[in-house]
This record gives sequence, structure tokens and C-alpha cells, in this order.
Amino acid sequence: MNEQELIQKSALIEKTLQEQGLQERAGPFISENAVIKTEELEKTLKEMQAEDRDLKVGIIGRVKAGKSSLLNALIFEGVEVLPKAATPMTASLTILKYAKTLSAEVEFYSPKDILELKNEHARYEREFNRIVDEEVKRQKEKQSLSNRAKEGFKNVSKWLGKNKSTEAAPKERVLSDEEINNRAERIAKSELEKDTKLVSSHDQYERMKKSGSLNTENLDSHIQANSLQELNQKLLQFVGADRKYMPYTKAVQISLNNPNLKDLEVIDTPGVNDPIASREERTKALLKDCDVVFIISSSNQFLTESDMSLFDRVSNKESLQEIYFVASQADSAVLSMSEVEKSRHHLPTALENAQKSLSSSLNKTMEALIQTNPNQRGIFEKAIKNGVILTSGACFSMYKDFKNQASWESKKEECYNAWRNLTNAYPLTLLTALINLKKAYYS
Repeated sequence: MNEQELIQKSALIEKTLQEQGLQERAGPFISENAVIKTEELEKTLKEMQAEDRDLKVGIIGRVKAGKSSLLNALIFEGVEVLPKAATPMTASLTILKYAKTLSAEVEFYSPKDILELKNEHARYEREFNRIVDEEVKRQKEKQSLSNRAKEGFKNVSKWLGKNKSTEAAPKERVLSDEEINNRAERIAKSELEKDTKLVSSHDQYERMKKSGSLNTENLDSHIQANSLQELNQKLLQFVGADRKYMPYTKAVQISLNNPNLKDLEVIDTPGVNDPIASREERTKALLKDCDVVFIISSSNQFLTESDMSLFDRVSNKESLQEIYFVASQADSAVLSMSEVEKSRHHLPTALENAQKSLSSSLNKTMEALIQTNPNQRGIFEKAIKNGVILTSGACFSMYKDFKNQASWESKKEECYNAWRNLTNAYPLTLLTALINLKKAYYS
């Protein structure tokens, strides 16, 4: 089947689903299998065939895995241009490209996107109230039955002359209406958390309400800056947590004069289960177009269920072949007392041990997947061959600013504390400190 036939079949399937009113029922299948719309498919195929096409690199990873720190270190020389996302809802789709001048372009959610969020928010509220009402009713009926049973037992005991045992029997505390309602709300919240996309939609729209109604069409989406620090300050209002425009920011494209980005395009994705269907559609199309993908996983929580879900997405659903695992935050992986003692307070040895341990974990996971999914054997074996890349954005920042350690105070959580912990565990001279930091930020 050639490209044109593929596009025609995709369009026919979309048309059939629309005519038969099956879009909603087909939604879970489309999302689960990363099926993109015909328009995005056609665009992706054209880009893949372009002769002057840039090499496209995808960066994926769960929230707080260290993606932003790593990209700030690799692309922005340690300057915090990309803010850290506190939750999946505060993460935006970010594209980094080469250009002669420093600038950024912000894309906002369309009125259709916002309406979609509003409808999902309303659905969450309906489901939440339904579960609360049902749980309150159930709890009150249970309490009423319990009270009637106790009263009946008390009357029988009196008739039998066993008052003493009745007085000694433990009494179950009667819950107030407020306590019953609070318990019901906790149950409803816990039940709805199973639908991560619905929860994300509700959270996103709540942030929009808190930020206030905005007409994004009148906002200037172009940002010009003379330095990375200035760009960071200007970007914060669009992507910084709790900033005014953050809930309305769909994607950001940053262009900068960095030789490392020549003939290269880096795509930092917001992850799976995006509350915005159009952005998830774009993310899926961009991932399908990637030549290589790096999965960022914290060294302390390496290859979690969430990480493996991302791996399944890019290896199985997106059919990508070049996938690398990056163990981020390597500085935190060598601080356990057992590792410090095992390495005899020698940081390079501790990093080697961490590398071996994480590689062993990756190998075992991939070997298990080969047994259960033999048709994807080639992808899993390649992941084993590629091994684990050990990195630390914090160590890179410290290495770059080693002569200006006062600047670490402004990055206390990331740098200052890391330095204190590392030097306590691995006593250093000034020279070995520099050497070790360089080893730690990339192994």
C-alpha cells in the first residue's frame, strides 16, 4: 500500500465513523492505538519525504523525571529556560529549533479546545455529585440499619435480663452528616481518579476559571528576547505554574542560535492522556515523525509502570525503532548509605555501580518483554544494546557555574542541596570535585 492509498483509506474510515455516529465509541480505541487523523497523517508523510528534513528527536517522560533540567542543561547551557511542570496538566508541548535570532512562538487553545474542556469538566462534576449522593445514601442507610439492630438487641437483652452485657458492649460511633459527606467526597474523588484524562480535563478547566476568562486571539503570541534569561522571564507568564496565561497555553516553539540544534528539531512532549484532544493528536503525529526518542526516567524510580506505558506507546503504537532510555537525576542515585559504603566514598565507582544496576534492570525488563511479545523482539534487543544513559542536570549546572557557587543558592533544591549531599558522602578536593561533576552529568 502506497502513501496515497493509506491516506484514502484513513479518510474513508473517518467518513464512515462520522456517518454512522461512531466517533465517541471509537474514541478509546483511537486513543489506545495512537491513531492520528487523516490531515495529520498526510502532513507527517509529506514531512518524512522532504529532502531538507531536520533530524527529529522526541523527549518523553513522566512529570518530575528531570526532563526540563536535562534539556536546560543540554540546550540552554544550564539556564532555566524551560520551567519544571508540577503536574501533567501544567506541562506544555515544546518544540526547540535552530534560528539565527532568539525567539519563541506561543500557541493558545482554540475556542473549540476550551469548549471541549468545559464539557469534560461538567461531566466530571456530574459524576462526582452522583457518586457522592449514592455514597451518602448508602452510608446513612447502613448507619440506620446498625442503629435499629442495636436497639433491637438492647430490647431483647433487657427482656432476658442481660443489661450488664449490653452496657459492656462496644458502641460504634455515629457519624455526623458532615463526616458522611466528607467520606463520600473522598470516595468519589478516588473513583474518578481512575479516568486520568477526565481528571486532567477537570483540573485544566479549574485553572482556566481561576485565571479568568481570556480572549487569547488578542494576545501577542510572539516573544523576542536578547538573552536566555530574558526569554525565561517572558516565557514564565505562559508556561510557569499558576501564571495567568499558563492554563491557555497549548504549545511553545522556541528558536535559538545554538549550533547543537542545526539540522535538528527537539520535541518535548506533555505525556500521555492529554486532556486536550487536539494537542494529543499533534503529539502523536510529532512522535510518529521522530527519528529517535529518548525516554527520561528518574534513576531513583527507574522503569516504572508509567515509563513502560510510554515505551509501549512509542515502540508498539508509534512503531519507532530508535529508542534510548535516559536515567536522569543520577546524583540522587548514589547517596544511599549502602552505595556510599560499597564504593568506599569514591564517586566514579558509585556512578559505575549505578550504571550497572540500571542496565541490569533494563535488560531484565526487555528480556521479559521478548518472552511475552516475540514479534517485537528486534525493538527490545536494540533497547538492550543501546543501554542506559546516566545523566544529572543538577551536576551540569554546578559544573558550568563552579566558579560562581553563590549562584547555586538561587537553585537551592536542584544544585545547592545536591552539592552538600554529594560532598558529605564523597569528600572531595577542588580538582576532583570538577572531574566528578563532569562524570556525573553524563555517563
